[in-house]
Amino acid sequence: MTAPVDAQKALHTTLARVLRWGTVLAATVTAAGALVWYASPGTVAAAILTGGLLLFPAVPVAGIAVAGLHFARIRDRLYLVLTAVLLVVVVANVLAGSAH
Repeated sequence: MTAPVDAQKALHTTLARVLRWGTVLAATVTAAGALVWYASPGTVAAAILTGGLLLFPAVPVAGIAVAGLHFARIRDRLYLVLTAVLLVVVVANVLAGSAH
C-alpha cells in the first residue's frame, strides 16, 4: 500500500521536527552539563553530561518510533512490521552494547 502524498509530507515534516528538536535538546543538555562541570565538577555535572550524551543516540530511535506510528496510522502493515523489526534490532544492540 502506498501512502498518499499528503501523508508522506506529514511524515517528512514530523520526522524533521523530531530530529531537529531532539538534537537541539541533546546539545542543550550536554552544554548545560559542561557548564555545570566547569563551574563545579562533581556527580551532578557528570549526570547532566551523561544524560545529554545519551540523548544523541535516542534521537534517531525516536525518529524510527515516529515512522512506525505513522505507518500504523495509515495501516501500512509491511512498513509497520519493517519499522518494528528495525526498532527492535536497534534497541537490542544498544542494550547488548551497554552490557559490556
